[in-house]
Amino acid sequence: IEGLYRYFVVHPDHLQLELEKMEMAPWDAENNSLKRSVCDVIASMTDRYALEIYSKLFLPNPLV
Repeated sequence: IEGLYRYFVVHPDHLQLELEKMEMAPWDAENNSLKRSVCDVIASMTDRYALEIYSKLFLPNPLV
């Protein structure tokens, strides 16, 4: 969870894509804190989906 949090704070463009996939309201820099929006996205993820995203971002792809 912490890894996802740090990733989305550093990459708000990817946060925006995730918000769109989850059909959540887009992040509005003027009215919402980035950190709060990241927390909302992660809190809305199922465990399985969070693990899937984490694996895609941080774990190497198998060669086979």
